[in-house]
Amino acid sequence: MPNGFVNLLRNPDDIKIQADGSPLRFEERGVLNTVDAQITCRVSGNALQIFLIPGKDPVKQIRLRFRGDCSGVRSVLGDFITDLGEDTYYWHAIIPHETFSWYFYAQTQDCMHGYGVKTGCNSFARWQIDPAGITLWLDVRNGRSGVLLKEPLLCAEVVQRCGEPGEDYFHAAQQLCEMMCEHPVLPERQVFGFNNWYWAYGNTNQAEFIREARYLGRLCEGLPLRPYVVMDDGWQIAHTVGYNGGPWITGNERFPSLPGMAEETEKAGCIPGIWIRPLLTLGHIPGEAVYKSAVPDKFPVLDPSHPFTQERVTEDIRRLVDWGYRLIKFDFILTDIFGTTQMEKLPAHMYDPTLTNAQIMLRLYRTIQDAAGTLPTIACDSFNHLTAGINPIRRSGNDTSGYSFEITTRNGPHCLMRLPQNRRFFMTDIDCAAFTEQVNPEQNLKFMELTAITGCPLFASVTPGILTSGQEEEVRRLLALAAAHPAEDDAVPLDWAYAYTPHEYLYRGKKLRYDGWYSEYDGSRQILTFVK
Repeated sequence: MPNGFVNLLRNPDDIKIQADGSPLRFEERGVLNTVDAQITCRVSGNALQIFLIPGKDPVKQIRLRFRGDCSGVRSVLGDFITDLGEDTYYWHAIIPHETFSWYFYAQTQDCMHGYGVKTGCNSFARWQIDPAGITLWLDVRNGRSGVLLKEPLLCAEVVQRCGEPGEDYFHAAQQLCEMMCEHPVLPERQVFGFNNWYWAYGNTNQAEFIREARYLGRLCEGLPLRPYVVMDDGWQIAHTVGYNGGPWITGNERFPSLPGMAEETEKAGCIPGIWIRPLLTLGHIPGEAVYKSAVPDKFPVLDPSHPFTQERVTEDIRRLVDWGYRLIKFDFILTDIFGTTQMEKLPAHMYDPTLTNAQIMLRLYRTIQDAAGTLPTIACDSFNHLTAGINPIRRSGNDTSGYSFEITTRNGPHCLMRLPQNRRFFMTDIDCAAFTEQVNPEQNLKFMELTAITGCPLFASVTPGILTSGQEEEVRRLLALAAAHPAEDDAVPLDWAYAYTPHEYLYRGKKLRYDGWYSEYDGSRQILTFVK
């Protein structure tokens, strides 16, 4: 194959299976597979389908090795299993022990190849690359243990793209995303407006929210689309310092009428949206539906594999819709189930031990979207490869900040390295421009402009009364730009193939440069804080 490309649409050169009773070093060369389970592979169309045929032993992980010459690969770029912590997404040399989640790109001297699994897969997929080949890991655990399958499981479908000399790497990356997600679900229209989190941080009330909606409505008068205004955390009855969960049955004393607030938002010319953390609650939970975390929480979390959870989440989402909210942002599912470091909270088994962790997440994301119907949902703190094709919008990357633009730079503009996913998996929400006293407004205006021209959902958090008349007019212009932005007009990063944060873009035939993020601190800060 040309230029270091390794063909994966074939039987792997080696397969290892890990079960509950496997030795610690089960994957080493020469160790025999004694697990009572089988792996079968079949090429179907453009994909290699990998099936697990269950036997007596509950399987935890599968290791598939594809040998080939990767010595010509100069740099690689791959995703991570979560967006928790300070993960980044950047090109670097081959690190053989490093794993990439779901897919990765490999640059040779004159080509960029891509390898991945189709979205919506029933396992967590991780890749490794070294000069002698490519390794694919498929994690089919239930909790921390092997899954007790009742029937054969299609674990994953591998796809690949052989690069061609001279082609644009960014467009090639988009094409791999299209191969991985054949049926993306997207919002019916552009999504833009306000989210109050980064100026209020939960410290607001119903009257302030309605005033914000009226203000946004005036800014967007005459636009072809109405803006969204999203009430983030802080409205729920049990909201206190140190707790931001449910029950999600009514507002607190600062939000006496959630239906009334939605109605007033509509009257102001905006579309009401609302935030929810669906799995954390102080409401009644049957004992068997409580998540048996390996790191117990102070407050109960719903086990996502239990039927009660499916019913409760459906009721909560439908209640928000019945109140009049037309965009639902759901959050903290990864944190509540998997923890702040990868897989740390998983119990020995979920309530239903016959499903993989990936299947359980898929079912939960579908439950939320089914309850919302055709309304857009924003999947925050989620697995990108599992929300793709289900939820129309995904919050990619970590939080921006109303306290430090350095944090916004690292987590907002940097997140455009994931821009190939936009419109191919979902709409990629790179979070809010935060207009507060602590952050330079001119920086945020540029961030808003970049978000608008790349076709991502555009959200801003604007402290009431903070904008000058000139800044207000610029915000109005950028909201109008987002409202009328067609997909074919999306700006394209020109330095994506070697950047940490893309700075150069082609937009409507013109080259634009966005590298002023570092002027605020005359370089990049080393000491960061998410608080004042």
